Amino acid sequence: MAGKNVSMREVLTKLTNRMGESRARRVSKAHESILVKPRINEEIIFILKLAEKHGISVIPKRRWNAASEKPAYPQIVMDVADMNGIFKIDDDNLAVTVGPGVLWKDINDTLFKRDFSLGVYPSVAIPTVGDWIDSGGAGIGSYTYGFAVDQVRTIEVVLPDGKVINTGFKNVLSNSSGYNLNGLFVGSDSTLGVITKITLKLYPKPEEVRPIYYTFPDTKSMTKALHNLTRIKTTPLNISFYGQNHVKSLKLFGREVPSLGSPTLNVTLAGLTSILEHDEGQIDAIIEQSGGIKENSGNAQLLWSQRFFYVESKPSKLMPVFGEALVPASNLSDMIDDTLTLIKKMELKGVIMGTLCDRSTVSFTPYFLLREGKLKKSRLPAVFSEKIGELALKYEGRPTGSSMLSGQNLKQVYGDGINTILDIKSALDPHNIMNPNDFV
Repeated sequence: MAGKNVSMREVLTKLTNRMGESRARRVSKAHESILVKPRINEEIIFILKLAEKHGISVIPKRRWNAASEKPAYPQIVMDVADMNGIFKIDDDNLAVTVGPGVLWKDINDTLFKRDFSLGVYPSVAIPTVGDWIDSGGAGIGSYTYGFAVDQVRTIEVVLPDGKVINTGFKNVLSNSSGYNLNGLFVGSDSTLGVITKITLKLYPKPEEVRPIYYTFPDTKSMTKALHNLTRIKTTPLNISFYGQNHVKSLKLFGREVPSLGSPTLNVTLAGLTSILEHDEGQIDAIIEQSGGIKENSGNAQLLWSQRFFYVESKPSKLMPVFGEALVPASNLSDMIDDTLTLIKKMELKGVIMGTLCDRSTVSFTPYFLLREGKLKKSRLPAVFSEKIGELALKYEGRPTGSSMLSGQNLKQVYGDGINTILDIKSALDPHNIMNPNDFV
């Protein structure tokens, strides 16, 4: 929150003198909030020190959508989309160093040309590397390679006091004696500092990536198939699912996808072609026992090509609003039933969606569509996120993403451990300028 006697006009003048009018401007005339677009660490340090001096909140973003995000009070919004370089692909140590504004699709395409691949990357509404590291989530590949934090070698972070640190090591893992700083900053939602570079692990590109899609008559049979898949020795690269309306949503956003109107399960295999043949046969048998029907390979490739489900602005003027939670796979069926009931009760155009993180955990990301102009004014996104979090806790899971970083949810999940979390926040950000609203 801005200090009592702060002049945002004075702050803006200092920022434009340093960065130029094209990269520092007012966002909201009513509240005098300021949008800045730094390109180098020295500019970020200047911004943070200025914010600390005047008691102004700093909200780091990877991509700023002015149409849907209008600050309610004076603050500095830091858009680091221009920090989007792919700085180094290290063939010797199997690592890539990138800026927080890099799009996942761009980095995937670049690496595939070099015969490398990432272990895990998101598919849902998180377009940049920095956003996903901030959320600490799961994604495509998590079933084999783990969460976001498991992909990180080191992160360069500018702390609120202007110090620049590296949380790990570029050439070796950080899982040794001492505190795991990677784990501290991954998932912190920019409440402890501004991420400026990320070094991720690389893997040799598999001989073949084979996406397979199956449709089911209902979600019960689909969740039964998911349960059975977790009991076999084969470890697919990815297992994810979505409800019958997801394909309709993709079509609204101009995607070319086959018209599937049933709950759908994706199992993607990666590795040696000779081994995939055996694994696919085993999986086909399990799906058939659960009532699933296999889609042809052409439809499967088309659906896989549209796995990056992110939209910024489309002619439909509809935007997806996600809820995020981790749920035990054993309770997924009940979680889906309650979520569908919630969607109906709230009269939403909603879809269930999720990814298996491991054999017992589901990253559950249902969403609904809302007109772009209503995003900021409507309470529906906040209510939906809160309700999904409550359902997750009911079924022995926990909220994640933005719904996790609130005082109420943190206390519910961590109990007295919230005091240690707040102590860490206070130690690194004593003036509480970094995303302070996350802890209200």
